Amino acid sequence: MFNRNKDAAGGDGSEKKKSAKGKLTPEQKAIRNKQKVERAAAAQVRRAESQVKRAEQAVQNREKDEEKKKKEKAKKAANKVKAQEKKAKQKEKKKEQRAANKMKAQEKKLRQQEAKAQRKAELEARTPLQKSIDRTLKIKKFLPLTILLVVIGVGALVGLSFGSQIADTAKTTMAMVPFLNSGEEKEGEPAKTEEEAAKAEEEEKEPVEGIAIGGTGVLREYFAPALAAYMEVEEKEAKAFCSSKNYSDGYKELIAGKLQILFTEAPTDKENELAEKAGLELKSVPILNGGLVFLINEANPVKDLTLAQIQGIYDGTITNWKDLGGEDLPIIAYQRSENTGGQSGLYKYVLSKEKLEKTSRKLKLSTTADLAEAVAAEKGAIGYTYYYYVNKLETSEGTELAAVNSIEPNADTIGEGQYPLTTYTYAVIAVAAAEEAADSQDSTKEPAEEPSEAELKAAEKLKTEQQEQLRANLRFIQWILREDGQALAADKGFVKHND
Repeated sequence: MFNRNKDAAGGDGSEKKKSAKGKLTPEQKAIRNKQKVERAAAAQVRRAESQVKRAEQAVQNREKDEEKKKKEKAKKAANKVKAQEKKAKQKEKKKEQRAANKMKAQEKKLRQQEAKAQRKAELEARTPLQKSIDRTLKIKKFLPLTILLVVIGVGALVGLSFGSQIADTAKTTMAMVPFLNSGEEKEGEPAKTEEEAAKAEEEEKEPVEGIAIGGTGVLREYFAPALAAYMEVEEKEAKAFCSSKNYSDGYKELIAGKLQILFTEAPTDKENELAEKAGLELKSVPILNGGLVFLINEANPVKDLTLAQIQGIYDGTITNWKDLGGEDLPIIAYQRSENTGGQSGLYKYVLSKEKLEKTSRKLKLSTTADLAEAVAAEKGAIGYTYYYYVNKLETSEGTELAAVNSIEPNADTIGEGQYPLTTYTYAVIAVAAAEEAADSQDSTKEPAEEPSEAELKAAEKLKTEQQEQLRANLRFIQWILREDGQALAADKGFVKHND
């Protein structure tokens, strides 16, 4: 009974719910429809807002890209302007230097003209007695030649054979007496007056034949004009006594006596030992300064390197500029060809050949111009050469010289020896070593025979000639170290020796 009532009751409730669900009042229907409309409208608004945000973001991204492009363009334009300004400053500096050198040359010429005028005035102011003495000396000078000519003429009258013998004797005699030849007048030239002869004698310097000079081909561009300026002769005449020599051959010829002065690097123990075996001693003095410098791309923010960092770059332990405080950029370390002075300089002043990292042939360059072009084309590039070659380049746009240990390489820092990789060019001469006591190594050795008078005279003559040659060499070296010689060096693109 109970269950039936429950089922009946349950059946009634279900029918009521179904009836309530299936039948909505107009108000409920209106509310439901309104809610659907509102939800659809809200969804549509959200979609619209999302589209607006995406559009705004796209606009912002475009603006950012355009702004970035503008900045990059402005930066490139600024770098170009900077490079042009730098180039213009370099041209202006070179122009000023040329003008200064020209002014110095003019001042030197004026001083020479004044000195010549003063000497001429002194000659014109001589007393009759002084002129008479000069004429007497001149007659004595040419008297042996006159006698020889008379003898030759007599021999020609006596007979051809006898005359030819006398002529041969006269030639031999004249060859043994150098001043007879030096006083001859050149064919077609008028005889000099007493004043002109005295003036020429007063202006006479050491003969150019007395100084044979050797050095590298680059240095010949300086020491040949220097010798010409010192001797006041044409450069082509001075070049006949100047030759290009590499380091090793130059020292061999200096020790052998074929050269009197050698312009090169300082002698090593090897060269000093060779000189010692020949009974000579090598003396050297610095006359010009130079420097091994490192080129980097001008866009590279790393402008200063320590010597240890340079060694790390070229032994392969440092391979990225970020390790040196720069950008995350691989280092492209250019080297020089084995037969170049730049490569020899790297071995001598920075890193030994054994420690240098091996690289491809593409990264080995033979000329400074090729090096500058390669470094300008790669932001991460670096290379090395001598300051002289960079200074002579027509253009090195896109590159800069890196400071080493916070010291920039320039004519002042290199000239004063402040730049860490300053190099020197030396003038080297060979002099007789100090004589040791006779038979110092063998006290039992029998004494040598006493030299004859002729041998003593020949030895004394040789010693005198050697002393005269040494004085001539030293006078030329002193001239190089003075204002005129150093100004000429700067005019030729070298760095003056100031320290």
